[in-house]
Amino acid sequence: MSAAQHNPTLPAQSAAASRTWHWRLLWLLILVACLVPAMLNRGPPAFGDTQAYLATAQLLRPTHERAFGYGAFLRAAGGLVSLWLPAAVQAALVAYAAVRLLSLEAVSWPPRWRDWLQASAGRTLEQLGDFELGAGMDRAGLDQLAPGLRQIGLPDAARAVGRTRQAEDRLVPLMPRRLADALGAAGLLGLVALPGLGLARGRPEVWWPALLVLTAWLGNAALVALGGEVHGRYGARLVWVVPLLAGLVALRAWRVRRV
Repeated sequence: MSAAQHNPTLPAQSAAASRTWHWRLLWLLILVACLVPAMLNRGPPAFGDTQAYLATAQLLRPTHERAFGYGAFLRAAGGLVSLWLPAAVQAALVAYAAVRLLSLEAVSWPPRWRDWLQASAGRTLEQLGDFELGAGMDRAGLDQLAPGLRQIGLPDAARAVGRTRQAEDRLVPLMPRRLADALGAAGLLGLVALPGLGLARGRPEVWWPALLVLTAWLGNAALVALGGEVHGRYGARLVWVVPLLAGLVALRAWRVRRV
């Protein structure tokens, strides 16, 4: 009789060990990736306020200059010995959190967490495409604002708000909404194409600005979706940057190519 037949739990234990090995390897890869900038810099990047945080770590008490919590972390992680130590600790924590999030611990996580993450992902996709100009700028919002201003002792501000075109529902019709939406959509499509074009041609001055704005666009949508509802104004606040940047990056690429 084989060992597997004698102990039927061995195949399950072997599969579990295999999955654990893969997650540990992923943790190590993320850890190293987080430390790559410091390796390229030949040391963890430092900022102007690093000294203030290290001083807080030395004193180990709150000061008026910087938050005490990070100073205490630097001291506990060995930042007074070498800045590599807190960098390694932070990279390890990020890697651990990323692996836990990716694995989701499907058995032990409550169903409501998985449902929330799935709903948030759906709202993120909706928010990415919702950037309607003038969303939330009709009279409905002011109907709640004016009483609130009076309640906190600002009757003059309430009267001033009541005299605006927005209070009369005459502001939104003045907005070039179709033009703005078309320019925003065209700019987003251009920015999606520019990183690939820049990478293919070895042109960092083309791909990194586009990738930066796309990352900010995705981050804005994700933050909104994690804790709120989809609304056009959250996208409209950023979308005006998109066609401007797309045009500037395309112009830069064209001028360099011409030279």
